[in-house]
Amino acid sequence: MPDEASYILDHLDTLKVAHVTRQYETSKGFWEKYGKEGYGKALQDAEYHFRFLTESLKAEDPSIFYHYSSWLKSLFAGLSFPPDTIHHTLKVLAEVLKEHLPAKLLEVPLSYVTGALDFIQQSPLEVQSFLIGDNPLDTIARSYLQYLLEGEKNKAFALIEKALEQGYTWKEIYLLVFQRTQQEIGRLWQLNLISVAQEHFCTAATQHIMAYLYPRLFRATRKNRKDKRLVIACAGKELHELGARMVADFFELEGWDTYYIGANTPAGTIVQIVQKQKPDILGLSVTLPFYLDEIRTIIPMIRASNSNIKIIVGGYPFKISPNLWIAMGADGYGKDAEHAIEIVNTLIGTVP
Repeated sequence: MPDEASYILDHLDTLKVAHVTRQYETSKGFWEKYGKEGYGKALQDAEYHFRFLTESLKAEDPSIFYHYSSWLKSLFAGLSFPPDTIHHTLKVLAEVLKEHLPAKLLEVPLSYVTGALDFIQQSPLEVQSFLIGDNPLDTIARSYLQYLLEGEKNKAFALIEKALEQGYTWKEIYLLVFQRTQQEIGRLWQLNLISVAQEHFCTAATQHIMAYLYPRLFRATRKNRKDKRLVIACAGKELHELGARMVADFFELEGWDTYYIGANTPAGTIVQIVQKQKPDILGLSVTLPFYLDEIRTIIPMIRASNSNIKIIVGGYPFKISPNLWIAMGADGYGKDAEHAIEIVNTLIGTVP
């Protein structure tokens, strides 16, 4: 771990208090109106700022912090904060770094923060909807999301059944309805247009629908090939598992035997399962950069016990930092379930 990241994490409590204190002192009374609860949330937010910064430092790539800052810009807009809130937040962060970091450790983290100030000038205030378009699947995705937001899980399920009866493939439903809907749910939460409870319900409903359809899916379309095996897991305490579930299902459709571990699995457990299952491929997924350290731990452990296995990774951090998978020691990165199959076919020489 870079010395800069270690120092920030070792002094995180001091730094986040300093950030909130400075932010309150220089905001002309804006934050005080949120009371004690608001102060607690401000401390939590400040911790996130520093943690995302340290993840960028570990990866030696400012993109992670840049995109976090852009996300924060949209979040603040959704909360109706003044337009300069994000700029003020980052400037306070820079001031705290200057005050608290030793001079020899300041240059790189400070450059990431000042770079983020430039980056957000070009980033949109509001992320464009993931469900725009006028083809039939766009319409289905919008209707599916609307049913979920209204709590109508049965209607959402009936809509998917009808789409399958009309001839749309499982892969189309997964990628163009389920995946895009999840992205749109995240966008709506970011803009403060839906609650955390709605976000959780929508995700749980889609997981339930996928599980209910699972037996029918593979009776109808699964390729008859069982010579390859995949183990797939979400790294560490990562709870965002829907993407990994989709990847496992796509590999099942291609005829692979899959061993899906799911969310919140310790590194040691993943290693034990790999040793027992002896897969050709291990897939690791992470959505929040905080859990990248788990992948940094898992991959060397796997390599030490199985030098022949191929390891692919996926998830948001790898999307915004294109070379991160290489730095992690993985063999490839899949941007979605379909792309993961293409990468694996290239790695092990199978025929799609």
